[in-house]
Amino acid sequence: MGKYEELAKKIVKEVGGKDNINSLTHCITRLRFKLKDESKANDDILKNMDGVVTVMKSGGQYQVVIGNHVPAVYDDVLAVAGISGVASDDAVTEKQNPFNALIDIISGCFQPFLGVMCAGGMIKGLDSLFLYVFKLYSATSGTHIALNSIGDAVFYFLPIFIAIGASRKFKLPEFTALALAASLLYPAIQKAAIAVEGAKPLGDVLGVEYHTTIFGLPLLANDYASSAIPIIFVIWLGSIVQRWAKKV
Repeated sequence: MGKYEELAKKIVKEVGGKDNINSLTHCITRLRFKLKDESKANDDILKNMDGVVTVMKSGGQYQVVIGNHVPAVYDDVLAVAGISGVASDDAVTEKQNPFNALIDIISGCFQPFLGVMCAGGMIKGLDSLFLYVFKLYSATSGTHIALNSIGDAVFYFLPIFIAIGASRKFKLPEFTALALAASLLYPAIQKAAIAVEGAKPLGDVLGVEYHTTIFGLPLLANDYASSAIPIIFVIWLGSIVQRWAKKV
């Protein structure tokens, strides 16, 4: 265990013990617990505990705010509680209202790569600062191209990054989810989906044109790079198909 072992033991105790923990993940600053019974957690003790900033409850999660060193605390909490951080199949699922369920899905999809996405945004910001404010190089320089590519990669390939979190939320194998995300970015799909200049569309769905179909279903004219909703929907649908296939 690491240097936060004692803090981890106290946190596990005050959230109701390891038997009260369904699963645990973390974001940039928070431990995000899914507890079997939140009433067993001692909010006041946790809020006043050294090493804990505060406690929040949102989207069916019991969140213990730690700070930027949360990954180290997270590892020690996992070790103390003897859990993997992934929800077990027999975990008790808390009934959520639709809004909280939606927030839980969205946060779960983006949470695993928030740090990388923030880093990409910072690199793009620095590149813009160097390019337009300090004028250290031109827009055609290799430095700009490299920095912009590094910073923009996570946003361009956003469906692939989202696929990891979505696969965990919808219990679809990660490599299956990655394959689905990669297929959305495959050049042939992109070329077929995006309208060719001057081409007449076959029709439209809610005002969005389509130029080709898949098994009779319209493939909307959309650039799926940097998109979020399509891959979440595809993985949700894929999880349903997988569950059905297992029963057959």
